[in-house]
Amino acid sequence: MATYFSVSLNMLQCKTEEKEFSLPDFPEAAKIQLSQLGNDLKFTDGTDAGHLFRVRHLTFCLRSDAILLNSIEGLGQTVELANKRQSALTKNSNNSFQ
Repeated sequence: MATYFSVSLNMLQCKTEEKEFSLPDFPEAAKIQLSQLGNDLKFTDGTDAGHLFRVRHLTFCLRSDAILLNSIEGLGQTVELANKRQSALTKNSNNSFQ
């Protein structure tokens, strides 16, 4: 979930000609390969309705007081750290999605 949030919210910053990239707000994650992305993320320019909806939806989720997630033992701390970081960045940003 943390990886999906990070890729969705940072896709435009991660646009590259390289076949794989790192996530700026989730450095603990393995590099993401372009072949792993759906077409909705791979080909967005950030202005299509689907991308704008997803960013708005995820931003609202991260602004909530709590998010209930299931995790796999061993990944729990890394994912929890990433979710806390993303949530803090979203709450402190000046972006206004209304």
